[in-house]
Amino acid sequence: MEIVGYGHVEFAAGSNIIRGFYTISRMNKSTIAIVAALSLLCGIALSWTIQRNQLPELESLRWLGDQARPLPAIELFDHRGGIVTRESFKDQWSLIFFGYTYCPDICASSMLTMSQVLNAVGQQSEASFRVYFISVDPVRDTPQQMATYVNYFNDKITGATNTETKLRELTGFLGILHKSHQASEEDLDYLVDHSGHYILINPEAQFTGLFSAPHDASAIARDLTRIIDHY
Repeated sequence: MEIVGYGHVEFAAGSNIIRGFYTISRMNKSTIAIVAALSLLCGIALSWTIQRNQLPELESLRWLGDQARPLPAIELFDHRGGIVTRESFKDQWSLIFFGYTYCPDICASSMLTMSQVLNAVGQQSEASFRVYFISVDPVRDTPQQMATYVNYFNDKITGATNTETKLRELTGFLGILHKSHQASEEDLDYLVDHSGHYILINPEAQFTGLFSAPHDASAIARDLTRIIDHY
């Protein structure tokens, strides 16, 4: 193969322009075909990689991206008699809301929103994620109480809780604030302050994003569908 000159080339890969230099040489037809095929494959692979790494436009999700963090080791008891651990969050996207069944206002509206999200995403995306309601009131929220509560809104939602100490291992990591105003062990008529964020966990069991209040079920469903389809 004899080199007879030089040149340059550029092509678009997504929103990026790829530039390069090449030599001009006398080659047989087979060599030219191989070089052309390899160049085409490299261009396709590069374009696919760039598009894969570009996050789709999102409406309400705060995406953590490279700052996503693995969940700590946890153990919660769900309303169906099962145990929720870090492994439970693997292989599917998960949406978590923290509240309590005796909540007089925000929890009921948030549960309704999450039910609307489940109904809005459609069966294909719905199969790729699950929704958890985690109670920050373990004193009153027994498995039976949670079962009645979550099933009223949507039986696909999983209710779970544990002791205050175990809960704080998770809520502290996620930045969820909560404080019980129970005056004594006999006091069963009290409020619990808590954050209203929806937490998004990716299929690697990492805290990867959050939806801040106020929550729009349609916008959340669209963002979830985009994320699930993208990854």
